[in-house]
Amino acid sequence: MKPKEGEARPAFPDPPYAAFWPDFDGFATAGSSRAQVWCLQHFMAGDDPAENRADYLRRVQTIFDDPKADLTAMPRVLYRASRSPLDKDAGRELLASLVKIAKKPEVVAEAAYMRVEVLREREASDELLARMMDEYRAVAKAHPKTRYGKRAGGKVFKHDHLQIGMVAPDIVGKDVDGNPMKLSDFRGKVTVIDFWGFW
Repeated sequence: MKPKEGEARPAFPDPPYAAFWPDFDGFATAGSSRAQVWCLQHFMAGDDPAENRADYLRRVQTIFDDPKADLTAMPRVLYRASRSPLDKDAGRELLASLVKIAKKPEVVAEAAYMRVEVLREREASDELLARMMDEYRAVAKAHPKTRYGKRAGGKVFKHDHLQIGMVAPDIVGKDVDGNPMKLSDFRGKVTVIDFWGFW
């Protein structure tokens, strides 16, 4: 509902997590890396962008310096931070550091994948796309058994084989009567492929 003429516009309400910030910030200051991760996920930015950036970087460093810190959420946290309060270059740099220090293969793979995803936020160009595909290939090759290594491989496959005008990859399976069939059997004929599933 719009305010009537002459009435003050109502103040935008604080986000729900604002009430919890002082407690979590206190726990983070006392050395809890879990609380510090929460603070990064719900970062309460002030009015000064330079101070926000410095505070955020300090908080990330305290987590990186803690050998017992759970880094599971950090790839997504740093990906979001690459928009604000950081920037894309700082986000990619921190994700590269995370790749080096993380011990769990899934966290390493996700950090490497998110580092490429940060580039998607930039203005598209053929040069940027080629760079991203090179980085996706590297992630898929280095982490083939992880979820994000497979996801990177999927991006490469889509780019290399599933563009408009390309010949569709051959699909092998059985028809509705249980007989073996291949997509290539229908080459030269009008064919409709219906992809569906339970997800």
